[in-house]
Amino acid sequence: MTDSVTVRKDERTLRLSRRTSALDEARRFADLAVRQCSEACREAVGLAVSELGENLLKYGSQAE
Repeated sequence: MTDSVTVRKDERTLRLSRRTSALDEARRFADLAVRQCSEACREAVGLAVSELGENLLKYGSQAE
């Protein structure tokens, strides 16, 4: 994660392109975003990001 991450005090954004590392980058980004939360919260966010990311890769538009 380099230039694709924008952090403001009230918002975090990650821009991903279609590549093999995109899902791992999204998971890492989410892990860092909720690192202060409870373990249950971190696990729930991790599962949600994984499911959404996998669905985007499977069913999303092939155009970038």
